[in-house]
Amino acid sequence: MRLKASQRAVIAPLSSEIIRAGRMLLRWDQKTLAEEAGVAHVTVRRLESKPGPLVADPSTIVKLRTALESAGIVFVEDEGEAHGVRLKKAHWRQTLDGA
Repeated sequence: MRLKASQRAVIAPLSSEIIRAGRMLLRWDQKTLAEEAGVAHVTVRRLESKPGPLVADPSTIVKLRTALESAGIVFVEDEGEAHGVRLKKAHWRQTLDGA
């Protein structure tokens, strides 16, 4: 069964470190993530500044996760906890090919 982003966000809470790592893989700054997620830039800055699990409205967390997933980020999870991120194979290939 495939879960929607909103359901996964409840199962696997995101941390500031995971959000930042996903953003770095995409070579996005905080402003770009905010624009893609439809949240305020100061929200991304505030959430990333505090270590550990994100403390925000669930809809904000879903927006951030969905924006990253739509851009090619895959959340690597173990037992329901987000432990890392990677790029989808197609996005990785585009990066290597210089696209």
